[in-house]
Amino acid sequence: MIVRYARVPHYVLITGERGTGKTTLARRLHEMSPRSRQEFVSVNCASLTTELLESELFGHEKGAFTGANAAKSGLFETANGGTLFLDEVGELSSGLQAKLLKAVEEKRIRRVGGNQERDIDVRIIAATSRNLSAMVHEGVFRADLFDRLNILQLETIPLRYQRERIRDLFVRQMDEECVAVGRTDPFVIEDEALEAIQRLEWRGNYRELKNFAARLAVWAFDAPSITEEIVLHVAVIDQGKSEAPTPLLLRAFN
Repeated sequence: MIVRYARVPHYVLITGERGTGKTTLARRLHEMSPRSRQEFVSVNCASLTTELLESELFGHEKGAFTGANAAKSGLFETANGGTLFLDEVGELSSGLQAKLLKAVEEKRIRRVGGNQERDIDVRIIAATSRNLSAMVHEGVFRADLFDRLNILQLETIPLRYQRERIRDLFVRQMDEECVAVGRTDPFVIEDEALEAIQRLEWRGNYRELKNFAARLAVWAFDAPSITEEIVLHVAVIDQGKSEAPTPLLLRAFN
């Protein structure tokens, strides 16, 4: 599907849980597309206030607001000819949803505080961990904007539904951690340890697996091999730090 979607110019909506690689998928779509020689520009819509995000996306003219001492181009202009990735698009305010809809419909934008409209040629890839369809029914996300962004859709698969891949992913990640922590010899991971790793819940998906590997590399830096005991020790520490009501460990460890 990535190959098929990459070769066409249509907008793509990527849905799925946090940590399932939505940003990675967006980059692959760009890198395999005819736009790959142009910019891939990314912004997390949940990380900025509405005012800052509007300026970040559309740019602003000098004097548009307090502190705007010079004109600034926005991400739409930076991504012109390339791809704009809108992560957590479900967090957009109603006002920004309307302005984004106008941009995708007319392929023109206007900087904050400006009068001149500028043509844009941008492929939008949007991502969300929220249920946009439900948000449309609740009236908190515009149906017309949803229709524009949801031309093609990709849904990521949680790691707990791909347990057969966890071993290979984890071994590969530990090889990267070996280089990162400056260990001379590669980590040796015992089979029992890998089986224990496969039985973890991985509610944070690939991001949690990557972070867990980083912590495990610290704990096992001087160990001759990574044992099940070390894995469970780090997992219990993580469980103690977690604010989620769902326990990290499965009944298999009881």
